[in-house]
Order: sequence, then structure tokens, then C-alpha cells
Amino acid sequence: MVSSQKKTKYKTIYMDLNIRSLPAKFDILKVLLSELEGRFLKPEPLLVCETWLSDSNSNLFSIPGSKLIENPRSKGRGGGVCRYIRSGIRYSVREDLNVFSKGIFESIFIELEGQKRCTESQVAILG
Repeated sequence: MVSSQKKTKYKTIYMDLNIRSLPAKFDILKVLLSELEGRFLKPEPLLVCETWLSDSNSNLFSIPGSKLIENPRSKGRGGGVCRYIRSGIRYSVREDLNVFSKGIFESIFIELEGQKRCTESQVAILG
């Protein structure tokens, strides 16, 4: 039997969120991502600011099909950034560009390799 289902094409979007506590709003984030998927939109990659993650709890906030790259604050409340990168996307973290000065500037830069908008010799750097 031949399936008559058509493969749905998703549109890639870049999304940045200031979530002000990922632990408190993780369920809301998952609902938002599900609603976007229902509209055939996929944030790739997703940047989340003000994660309020720590070294001890970041492993609790994974999203299926994505890799969590994080830069949490080591002390104190608030701050921190993370990115969710879809599995299968080639990337590298650009430590040479990352700036992390607690309470002043927090970042995480990634280099996406060989994406549709880039040839194999080009890269996209997101920070």
C-alpha cells in the first residue's frame, strides 16, 4: 500500500527568549515549541537568556531531539544563557568569542557549519 501522506516541510526560524527562569517556565517553553511545530515552524537554534540555571540543575531541562549548550552563572541568582541545537546540526562552540562577565554581559557563541544558507566553506556564527 502506498501512503498518500505528503511530507510536511518545516520553516526554520531563529528565536531568542528572555525566559527569566527556565526552571520555573520550562513547561511553558515546551508548550510554545509544540504550538510552533503545529504551525510548521522550528526554532533552530533556540537561544534562551536569563535561564537561572546552575551546574547542578541544567541536566533537568533537555528537549528531545536537541542538544543543550549552556553557560550558567556559577554563583548567585539569575543570569545565564543557553542554546538548544537540533541533533544532526553540525556546530562548534566558539569559546574565543564568548563573553561572560557576571551581571554585565553573558553570551554563548556557536558556529553552524554547512547549513542550507552556507556552502561547505562558509559558516554562520550566532551569538
